[in-house]
Amino acid sequence: MRNATIDMQDRPWARSEETGMTYGWTTRWSWRLFAVGLPLSIVAAHIALGFLILAAVLRFRSGELRWRKTPLEKALAFYLIVCAATAAVGLVPTKAFIQLASFWHVSIYWLMVNTVSDRKELKTIVSIMLIAAALNAAYGVVQNSLDESVRAVGSFSHPMTFAGQIQMVLLLAIAVWLQLPWGRERWAMGVLLLVLSGGLVTSYTRSAWIGFLTGGSGIGWMRGIRTGLALLAVIVLFMVIAVILKPSLGQRIQSIPDIRLTGSNEERIRIWGATLEMIRDHPIFGVGGGGYRTALEAYRERWNLHSRSHAHNNFLQQAATHGLFGLAAFVAIWVVILKAAWQTARGGLPAPYQGWLVGGAMAVVAFLVAGLFEANFGDSEVAMMMWFMVGLVMWVRMRVMPPSTGRVKFEI
Repeated sequence: MRNATIDMQDRPWARSEETGMTYGWTTRWSWRLFAVGLPLSIVAAHIALGFLILAAVLRFRSGELRWRKTPLEKALAFYLIVCAATAAVGLVPTKAFIQLASFWHVSIYWLMVNTVSDRKELKTIVSIMLIAAALNAAYGVVQNSLDESVRAVGSFSHPMTFAGQIQMVLLLAIAVWLQLPWGRERWAMGVLLLVLSGGLVTSYTRSAWIGFLTGGSGIGWMRGIRTGLALLAVIVLFMVIAVILKPSLGQRIQSIPDIRLTGSNEERIRIWGATLEMIRDHPIFGVGGGGYRTALEAYRERWNLHSRSHAHNNFLQQAATHGLFGLAAFVAIWVVILKAAWQTARGGLPAPYQGWLVGGAMAVVAFLVAGLFEANFGDSEVAMMMWFMVGLVMWVRMRVMPPSTGRVKFEI
């Protein structure tokens, strides 16, 4: 391999012999199906993901593709090794190994890096996904409009799943919109932003609101003070209008810091306390995958718990399930992702690369912040969207080398 300083927009990611590939048609249309299914139907997304994996395997075997290593493989391998080790000594080993197999969603980021050939193809995938997500958000707004006591869920079964996806998609859309020139495309994206915002608001999901505000602040910070202040003003204005139109939103916002008078908040505090006690009792290997609910029975009566499905916090969940080594491995994944994003973004990238990178990175930040109040890492629909965002970050990272002379370098 060699480094060359060239124009980003003129160079395809795939080698020339990869553009006429035998299974290229399957890959391209599977990505389109995945982009539609990801925000609308987990069944369609899983079918598309299966086709993508199969096509990638066949193409690697035939020599049509090469494996592009990212900075993330070592961290993921470390995490999987720890999970396998804790599964073997956990409370429910069989269930733990079955749960470990569900980690196949990580293949989404790897497939994006290795099978999405160029900027045009990636733009198509992102555009389809944004439109599909906006349709789902519009469906959620209609659900809430017909009955204000119903939180928007879109095509999903739970408002937290719906909001967990929408917050990430909305951040990506904002980052992309900020880089578009004024014209039809930017106006169309503006409409999508309004629809996605409506979906997030009518979900009444506080953790997703907090995650979105954190990610939005990150976008503003990376874009500069003026852009950041303007973005913050728009978000505040939108929320004020939303609260005026729906006073129940104001009550929901006021309940965020309310610990004692809000049942869900109080329940979270109790389950965090029980989980911390569980970590103290099982600090090294945890209770193993699938063992959390079983282990929590020993603490449920003392902490007066009603919920027992998960810890309502990704980091506590990982420490309780896989021990402190598992927590360290889990944290390492996000450190690698965000470090790679920061190193790439600070060099200054043209559109649409900067939008994809910043939007994807801040979507991951929003996912992590929301995960302080829920175990969204175990929510398949939300986790799949998160790995899609990681794929965007790593696709740009692997395509671009940090510039040393003010220009963008490629690895080819």
